[in-house]
Amino acid sequence: LSMVRRQFHNMLIENGARVVKTVTGGTSHLVTTKHEADHPTSKVLAAVSKRVPVVSEEFINRCLDEGFPVDHAPYLLLEPAEEDAGKGSGGGGGGRGGGAGAGRGRATGGRGG
Repeated sequence: LSMVRRQFHNMLIENGARVVKTVTGGTSHLVTTKHEADHPTSKVLAAVSKRVPVVSEEFINRCLDEGFPVDHAPYLLLEPAEEDAGKGSGGGGGGRGGGAGAGRGRATGGRGG
């Protein structure tokens, strides 16, 4: 990340995100680095298995620049796992780029620098 993790989390919270330490079905996005996507941590693997989009920091910056959540597809670092029968994916609400572009949804960040 371009800033220390704590600063990044504070920026997300100031813009309406809820930052959490673990990935759940209610997590809207996992923000991490290309390195962690290429060498998945347990958090990245959990996001993929729960079909939580794993996105780059640029996704957050774009949401903040636009003032609303943008499509996360161009910022995906990994494709979510195929959906199993009977399982759904988590989602977030709307808001001013809130955290992972999910307003009051849950966002979780990867390791910062």
